[in-house]
Amino acid sequence: MPDRPPDWTTRRPATTVLSTPRISAPTALDRDPDWRPGDKWPPQFKNAVRVSVEDAAALQGFRSDYPWQGSRHRCFLQIGNAVCPPLARLVIEAAARSGESDGGR
Repeated sequence: MPDRPPDWTTRRPATTVLSTPRISAPTALDRDPDWRPGDKWPPQFKNAVRVSVEDAAALQGFRSDYPWQGSRHRCFLQIGNAVCPPLARLVIEAAARSGESDGGR
């Protein structure tokens, strides 16, 4: 039987992609007070789902052939720091409509 993603991945909105290939469960911010730097992984990554650069980009709305540059880590940083294209398009369209309705002022 193939591994299945944790149930939480299908019961909530998409997680914001950060500069890591791990997408944590909804309780990720409930940090374990006993965890110390040097431990293998912080407990918030216990049920994390690993994604590829391509998966992270798709989750953020980038086209599949977007030309990411640099190391894998740098690609995740670029994706995590970007405004997702669908949102950017909506903001630009709304701003353009607003400019048209007020005579360009």
